[in-house]
Amino acid sequence: MPLTMGSRYTILVVLVSATLAALFLHRMPQAPEYHLFADVRTCFGIPNFFNVLSNAAFAFVGAAVLMWLCRKRNMPRDQFVDRGEIALFAALYVSAFFISFGSAYYHWAPDNPRLFWDRLPMSLTAAAFVAIVVADRFGSRIGLRVYMSIAAVSVAALIYWRATMVPGPDNVWPYFVTLYGSLLNAVAVMALFKSRYTGALRVWAAVALFVVSMAFDARLDAPLFALGQVISGHTLKHLLAAIALSVLAWGLCTRRDH
Repeated sequence: MPLTMGSRYTILVVLVSATLAALFLHRMPQAPEYHLFADVRTCFGIPNFFNVLSNAAFAFVGAAVLMWLCRKRNMPRDQFVDRGEIALFAALYVSAFFISFGSAYYHWAPDNPRLFWDRLPMSLTAAAFVAIVVADRFGSRIGLRVYMSIAAVSVAALIYWRATMVPGPDNVWPYFVTLYGSLLNAVAVMALFKSRYTGALRVWAAVALFVVSMAFDARLDAPLFALGQVISGHTLKHLLAAIALSVLAWGLCTRRDH
């Protein structure tokens, strides 16, 4: 039996409320071993060369999509309903572009203070993605408000984490809740409410690729590198995440109104 619209909204309200409550339910310091990546090779004077260089994929994807947006200033009305959606699309790929610099800066000499600059553009990219999903279902005005809200909470969570580094112990828990909680809520919106556009399967494919990429972040970093010391799991994570952003862009750039 299909869910009623009231039931769908109830599920969404419960998930959002649980995410907000979870911000204050736990404390968690950043694990020091997170900075110990498997591939620490130095090439051309660049430490951790492959983890640094692989971030160029984010700059490439971000720049390519933003150039496409500049060429397509007069979007078909059935592709982007209004300028609010275009602004969210641009915000996503501007943030994705800056992931390249933040992550490269971090991987040059991994530590907690540098990790802040890695996570900042990543959080803003996630906020824009969630807002795009919301704008698709509920309109760009709500989407823009969601973006501003999540972006503000994400930045605040990161600033709070940075501030707790000095007295210690640091508390990175609010960042994780904000990032992954908002993404979980976006998936719930995708599942509960039908997209008004075609190409929704490509957005799901992008989400699936992102989930797969995260598996290579820690658990498969060293095992993959040990197979032949060709590529580490973390380097592959960067490449898969950039591919996920490309698939998402493909879905958004080719979609049409039902």
